[in-house]
Amino acid sequence: MGLITFRYEDKATGDPSRGYVTISAAFREAVNGTVYTTATETIPLIEGALTKELADGFWKIEESGAIQDARSIFVQVAGAADFTDLAPIDPLTLEPLPEVPSSVTELLSEATTLLTEVTARTVTATLDPSDPDVILMTYPAFMVDPDDGLILNLTLGASA
Repeated sequence: MGLITFRYEDKATGDPSRGYVTISAAFREAVNGTVYTTATETIPLIEGALTKELADGFWKIEESGAIQDARSIFVQVAGAADFTDLAPIDPLTLEPLPEVPSSVTELLSEATTLLTEVTARTVTATLDPSDPDVILMTYPAFMVDPDDGLILNLTLGASA
């Protein structure tokens, strides 16, 4: 058993977070025909923190309330620790989940931004549902003249 310390604060303001942590045993345990379970317990954060004694083993931790990026994870407890030091585990294999470095998270964010920008610069062509002989073209805003709504610098055609 060990004391697990949870601490949360608002990233933007540095103020203690308000919210709840729900703790429950990840699995039922059966010993000599008796099933041992731990009741789910929802504990409010006080000044953004709480400390809870947990038996060694696997636990499900669910964050809720005004906790930014609240999540639900499974962890393995083996003595006293800060919650942030407990490695998330895969509940199916009981193996630690691979850690995602912050650089990967930043890269995914940049890729999402770029995808949004590229999509905004893409011309799309679809068949008109009411007339299959007509192709509807959608142009990004930067290609449309704001004064008359005509397409700028568009050359279509075939050699005559």
